[in-house]
Amino acid sequence: RKNRPTTMSILALKHAFEQMPEDYKIFVVKDKQHIVALSVVVRLNANSQYIFLPADDENYLQYSPSVMLFDGIYDFCQKENFKILDFGISTEAGVLNEGLFRFKKNLGCVSSEKITYRRLD
Repeated sequence: RKNRPTTMSILALKHAFEQMPEDYKIFVVKDKQHIVALSVVVRLNANSQYIFLPADDENYLQYSPSVMLFDGIYDFCQKENFKILDFGISTEAGVLNEGLFRFKKNLGCVSSEKITYRRLD
């Protein structure tokens, strides 16, 4: 909806689903047969899940479909005893996206430092 580039091609995502079906799940919110919100959720380890590629239909924004989606994902994580649900970064090109940060905070998210490792040659 916002025309942001993705970090994974559709072919790479399809391959990940095929190679690791236990680690990749799709969660959806529907209005009858119409998908109004969707996200891929990736199991990182026995304790952590990562919300990846969330999307929603702008025609349904008044109903907050993303909030419903994340509520369902959170419930799933609770039932499956995951300790961490990672909503990802809230920056664009290294700059804080305050609206996104506030949205996540209003959902109950807690901010944390993102550690990046790189190889020194």
